[in-house]
Amino acid sequence: MATTLEQGSQILFETIDKNLRHQDYVRVNKIAEDYTTYATGVGIEKKLKRFNGRENETDFKQRVQLTITNVVDIFSRCVKPLYKVGRTTANIKMDWLDADSAKTSANKNKLIDAGKYFWGKKDVASYVGQRMADLDSTDPNAFMVVEFEGDVDPTKPSSKAKPYPFEVNSKEAIDYKYVNQKLKYLTVLNQDKMVDGKNIFTVAEKYYMYLDNETITATQIHFDNVVKYTVEKNLTTLNNFNQLLSSTASKNKIKYLYFTSEEDPKSKRYFIVEVFEHKIGFCPAIRFGSVYDITTRNRTCIPLVHPAQCYFEKSIKAMSEFDLTNCLHTFPQKIVYSDPCAGEAYEGGHLPCQNGTRLDGVTCGACKGTGFKGHTGAQDVIQVRMPKDISNMFPLENLIAYKSPPLDLLEFQKKFGFYELGSLANRAVYNSDAFIQQGVNAPQTATGERIDLDSVYDTLMPFSDSSSEMYEHIYMCIASLIDIRTNFVIDHKYPTDFKMESFNALLEQLQKANLNGVPSYIRKAINKKLTNKIYIDDPNEIIRIETKSKYFPFDGKTDNEINFIFANDLTTHYNKTFYAHFDLIFSEIEYEQGLKGLNFYNIVEAQQRVLIDEKIKEIILKISDESSENTAVPFGEQNALSASVGEDNALSASVGKDNALRSSVGGLTGMIEIAKAVASGLYDLDAAVALVSDRFGISEEQARTQLGTPTISGDAALEKVTKLV
Repeated sequence: MATTLEQGSQILFETIDKNLRHQDYVRVNKIAEDYTTYATGVGIEKKLKRFNGRENETDFKQRVQLTITNVVDIFSRCVKPLYKVGRTTANIKMDWLDADSAKTSANKNKLIDAGKYFWGKKDVASYVGQRMADLDSTDPNAFMVVEFEGDVDPTKPSSKAKPYPFEVNSKEAIDYKYVNQKLKYLTVLNQDKMVDGKNIFTVAEKYYMYLDNETITATQIHFDNVVKYTVEKNLTTLNNFNQLLSSTASKNKIKYLYFTSEEDPKSKRYFIVEVFEHKIGFCPAIRFGSVYDITTRNRTCIPLVHPAQCYFEKSIKAMSEFDLTNCLHTFPQKIVYSDPCAGEAYEGGHLPCQNGTRLDGVTCGACKGTGFKGHTGAQDVIQVRMPKDISNMFPLENLIAYKSPPLDLLEFQKKFGFYELGSLANRAVYNSDAFIQQGVNAPQTATGERIDLDSVYDTLMPFSDSSSEMYEHIYMCIASLIDIRTNFVIDHKYPTDFKMESFNALLEQLQKANLNGVPSYIRKAINKKLTNKIYIDDPNEIIRIETKSKYFPFDGKTDNEINFIFANDLTTHYNKTFYAHFDLIFSEIEYEQGLKGLNFYNIVEAQQRVLIDEKIKEIILKISDESSENTAVPFGEQNALSASVGEDNALSASVGKDNALRSSVGGLTGMIEIAKAVASGLYDLDAAVALVSDRFGISEEQARTQLGTPTISGDAALEKVTKLV
């Protein structure tokens, strides 16, 4: 049962008065905050934790500054397959029950045209393919509301609603209710601006409540302007919720004044309330998430990539430790034997040094408090006095040593943080190694690849179902806004195969299918996958190719199979002509329909078949006419043949007067075979007459005369036809 305007307004005003939020508000916002951090890296310092046992506050701040995380890369690799769903060609059915084909076609064009610029310059399909993946992975409890510009009044000829998406994040969606997975209402809180009595702008609240047929808005105004706005805008003070039930509320643009229940007038919040009737018939909002959250008893959603959250968190910690180790320890360290500092000299005396401090307690100026003799600089040279006796020299290695850091720990951190965590995250989401880069020597099998992709497809199915639901929801809203929703049904379905096989893998499948003689429908399916792979960014070309494939007379047959059919005359002259001029036929039809402003591939199938049939018959007639013109002169000039024909005056006259029959030189064998079949009783005379009349363009009376009767022998029939020609 729909939420009425009275019920909705009561819920809205209680929400405003008491600052209410739905019961899962904290959790859904925590999910959005966490996954936005994984996706962007913004706020990553909140994810770093101080190790109290070995790290003081200063050390922790240093680690935060040194950390450069790769969680964005790992997260992105897990999310990318979601975008593949939107790039997969879906099966879409739009129909208006009880409407004829002309009205259905007109409504469909009108609907598609209304959604062509739904998202800026992009259509509905582009919006769904992009934003479903974006929001499901970062804020699955966000909503999309179909809003519109313009007027939805169908009685106004100039009215034209322009739909567009209004996205509501988890923080803004403060209240909503589902009953049996159907959204009953959605309450949204956005920030706005209001001006006080001194014309200074301050932050204001603006509420939206979306119901099945109405939208209620409540815009906060400053206390200083309540009286002024009440007069200027002719506000009606709301005393009870029944006032909003007036059917004239939206038509006459009545505005109401609502205020909260605080006793102090200056503590109250004041709102201008308006009601807009969109008459869509259901709540125009839909949630982006596709996987339900069992911790909230399926009231809310979690991202599809949620199984990898532990690896996102681990990558932040692992890379933080790696960066710290890399910065502080991965450089050669010099270890030397040094003499203690003797102190600093001054004019007239000497101040000795004791472990970096002079006797008066001041830090020694010679060693700067280190207690050792020596210095550091750009060249960092330590000078050793040359002994007088060369035999007293000793190796300098005994005075200084350079120690390289152990790299085993760094290699472990690098491998774990850069490679293993990414692989584990992908496997956690898709239960597959399909997106994990393998070594060059790793064994690959077609079976293994197929199993991996099947696991991926199974994971993506709930997401693709939600994407289809989003697509259907948007077009149902648009159909209502442009007043063509009566008896409208829409079905959007993605295939279970999201075309993730590589191009080379598909070619290998096709090659094996051809070599092993698999059924033609399987080869056709593989060819379709290849077509979609090549033209993935050109859906119009895919429709064009699939349409032509549907009408191809020998679809699924190999070249050898087609040659066998032709050699044994196992098909009709009609199909032979269609096959021989296949591309020409479609090219001419496309051109002719284009001159009329129509796209051949968008019209209904029944009309397509009529156009193709007419074009084939037109080509057959042209071939017959040209053959007749080319053979008319040779027949008149061949004396020997004329003498032969002259032996039978009746037949000679018939041949000389009928150009179509004289064109039968190219089909002589066919005529003889037909005559022999009729003479031997293997072919019905009436059927043969109709065939010859159609094939050679002569009347049925002439055909019957030339074929004779079935009582004569086959040889006699052959002799008669031979004399004829």
